[in-house]
Amino acid sequence: MELGTELWIDVVAWLTSRGLRILVIVIVAFAAHRLLRVLMRQIPRWIRVRARSEAEGGELAQRAETIRSVIGWVGSVFILVAAMLMVFIELGLDVGPLLASMGLVGLALGLGAQMLVKDIIGGLFILIEDQFAIGDAITAGDLSGTVERMTLRSTHLRGLRGELHIIPNGDIRTVSNLSQDWSRAVLNLPLAPEEDVSRALPTLERVGQELAADAQFSPLLMEFPVVTGIEGLDGWTVRVRIMVKTLPGQQWGVMRELRRRVNETFQREGIRLGFRPGDVMASL
Repeated sequence: MELGTELWIDVVAWLTSRGLRILVIVIVAFAAHRLLRVLMRQIPRWIRVRARSEAEGGELAQRAETIRSVIGWVGSVFILVAAMLMVFIELGLDVGPLLASMGLVGLALGLGAQMLVKDIIGGLFILIEDQFAIGDAITAGDLSGTVERMTLRSTHLRGLRGELHIIPNGDIRTVSNLSQDWSRAVLNLPLAPEEDVSRALPTLERVGQELAADAQFSPLLMEFPVVTGIEGLDGWTVRVRIMVKTLPGQQWGVMRELRRRVNETFQREGIRLGFRPGDVMASL
C-alpha cells in the first residue's frame, strides 16, 4: 500500500511539474503554428490592399502566395523540431548526443545528397529573382502548365490535360514565363494565294477595332490590336498577322475570341484562308 501511495505521489508530482511543462510546450507550439498560418494567409491581402492598381495587386499577391507557402513550410518544420527537443529535455533525455548525431547525420546527408542541396539553392534563386510564382503559366524544358505549388525543393506544374508534373528546382535550367508582367496574343493567318491582301488587311484592322471596343474584352487589353502586314510568303500561302498586348495570362481567352471574330468576318466578306496540300490530312 505504501509502495502504491509513493508511486501515486511520484506520478502526481511528475504531472504537476514536468508533465505540466510538456503540456504548455505542446499548447504553445500548436498556438504558434496556428498563428503562423493566420499570418501567412494575411500576407496576400495586405499586399493587395497596398497595390496601386488591380493588375499590380494580382501580380504581387501571386508572389506573396508563393513566398507564403515556402515560409509556412519552413516555419512549421522549425516549430515542430523545437517543440520536440524541448519535450525531450523535459523527459530527462540528454539531447547533447542527439544534437551531435543530428549534426553528423546532417554532414553525411550534405555529402551524400548534393542533388537536394542543388534543388534547395535553385528554389531560393527562383524566389529571389521572381522567375515565376504560383498561378503563373510556364514552360520548363519540355513541360508546360500552371504552377500549383512551390517548395524550396520542387515545383508542381499542372499540365493542360490535368497531369501533375513535379520538377526538382535544381533541374530547371531554362524557364519561359507566359504570364508575368504582360502577355501577347499573336494570330497568324495564311491567305489563299489568289486572295487580295489589300482587302484582307483592312478587314483585320476592323476586327481589331471591334475587339478593342467590346466592353467584355477591352479591360483585358493593354494596347490596341496591331496588324503588322505580310509576315511571310510560304510558297503556297501569304501569311498576315494581327497581335495584341494583354494582361498577364489573358492571351488565351483573347486569342480564342480573336479567332472567332476573324473566322466570322472572313466568311462574311468572302476572304479565303489558304492551306498547303496535305495540311488538312496532316491535322486529322
